[in-house]
Amino acid sequence: MKKHFRKALPSISTVILAVIIALSFASCGNGKTGDSSSAVKSESTTQSKATSKSESKQEDVKLDLTPVEDNSVLPQGTYFVGKDIKAGSYTLKCVEDLAAYTFKTEKDYMKYFITKRFTNGEEATALKKHAYTKKYLYGDDKTRLHLKEGEVLLIKYGYATIGNGTKNTVSPIMDLNSEVYYPSDIPQGTYMILASKKSSGVVITTFKDEDAYTAYEAEDPTTVGEDDRAKEKHALSEQYLYNYKFDSFTFLNMDSSKVVLVEYYDKNPVKLIPVSPLWK
Repeated sequence: MKKHFRKALPSISTVILAVIIALSFASCGNGKTGDSSSAVKSESTTQSKATSKSESKQEDVKLDLTPVEDNSVLPQGTYFVGKDIKAGSYTLKCVEDLAAYTFKTEKDYMKYFITKRFTNGEEATALKKHAYTKKYLYGDDKTRLHLKEGEVLLIKYGYATIGNGTKNTVSPIMDLNSEVYYPSDIPQGTYMILASKKSSGVVITTFKDEDAYTAYEAEDPTTVGEDDRAKEKHALSEQYLYNYKFDSFTFLNMDSSKVVLVEYYDKNPVKLIPVSPLWK
């Protein structure tokens, strides 16, 4: 297997930028928002070999599993309606401030995803052009979502619950190191990927299949900009897990062909946790 050379994420400067962006997001009540991914993307990076899957974590950091124990929780992520989430009507109750966008078709979503979105302005323009609903939830806000088969739901920043869920005891099944994972590495199923709030940033990129991942690797990106463009061309989705207030998480619907690239710089834990969500 070809070793992946990841981009290192500088911790101190990333934290400073991310805090500024998070505060800006929390203060905007006029329907405008930036993309926290710029906190990761805007920094110069260096090259570093990916950590081996067998290498153990050095940090003894306890993660908060409480949010992912609730089977009604809907975290940040990209949801293909009919595949990742059932079609239907949902009431979203905000837990941590979030933005929710829906796209009428997968084609509309992919047009957004492949658009150059290196700055907050470019991100906002792409969302305005391709997403047909935009909702911003703060505090204990609620909103209704009506999702149809074939649409795509994009949740950014925080997370919500979607009804009267039940508490389930969950246990991480493996550490995710900074490496590429194939279907032979992760069994088919639904998971939460949980990252420590002490982390300097974790990037989760999914590819439709091994061919798409191989095409991305063939681009051989050496700068952040080149890496962004290569992922926009070949990936299916990309999530940035970073929040200084809480352990952030996203979902993973692993199938028989998907490839998952995990990238981070520090040694804080990233866990893969099997779940049975209410919305699946």
